[in-house]
Amino acid sequence: MDSKRQSQLKAIISKVWIEAIAKDLPDLYEELKQDRIRGLGILSSKKDDYLNSLIGFVCLPDKKSGDHWEITHEMFEAKLGDLNAAYNSETRRFPRKYFILKNLVDDGATRDDLFVKKIRDIEYPEVICKAIHEYEATMTTLDEEFKMYTVDPAVVENYCAEVVDRFDSDYRIACRKCTDEVENSKDLFDKTIGSPASPLSGFGDTPDGFRNGLLHQRMNIPEAGLKWRLRKK
Repeated sequence: MDSKRQSQLKAIISKVWIEAIAKDLPDLYEELKQDRIRGLGILSSKKDDYLNSLIGFVCLPDKKSGDHWEITHEMFEAKLGDLNAAYNSETRRFPRKYFILKNLVDDGATRDDLFVKKIRDIEYPEVICKAIHEYEATMTTLDEEFKMYTVDPAVVENYCAEVVDRFDSDYRIACRKCTDEVENSKDLFDKTIGSPASPLSGFGDTPDGFRNGLLHQRMNIPEAGLKWRLRKK
C-alpha cells in the first residue's frame, strides 16, 4: 500500500468505532462462575479451578501457530465429564453433620408445629422427638450447608415433589387397606420414614433423615393437604 492510501486509511479508521454490548471479561467470568455452573455439585471454592480448566481447554494452548483450531461437541462433552468427575470428588458425600443422632430431648410437648400435631393425630408420641430432629436438621442443611454447594433450588424442589408423589401413592394404597385408622396410620408412618431415600441429584448418597425432614416440612404446610391419619373405607 502506497503512503497516500495508507494516510487516507488511517484518517478513516480514526473516525470509526465499534459499539458492542458484550460484557467485559471480568464481568463475563463472574456470570459464568455464578450463574452458568449451577446444579453441578461444585463447591464454591472450586468454581474458579473448574472454570479456568474449561477455559484452558477451549483455548487449546498446546496448538502450534497456524494449526487448525477445532473443538467438536463430543470433545467438549467429554471434557465436561472429566471436569465434573474431578471437581465433584469433594462434593459427592451429602453433608450429614446435622443428622447425627445425639441425646434427643425435645418430645414436642410444647411444639405447635403442624407436622407435630399430625403425628399426635395418630397417637404416636414416641416418634415425635426424632421427627423434630430430622425436620430441624433438614432445614439447617438447606439454609447453611447447601450455601457451600452450587445446588440449584429447582433440584431440591423436584426431589421434594418426588417424595410427596411417592407418599401420596402410598397413602392411597394404605387407605384402601385400612381397618384400624390409628394402628394402620402408624404402620404407614414407619414404612415411609424407614424406607431408603433415593439420592438427591449431585450427591452419591442422601440420608433418610433429609427425605423425612422434607416430608415433615410439607406436612407443615396446610395447603399441601398431607397427613398421616388414614381414612378407613
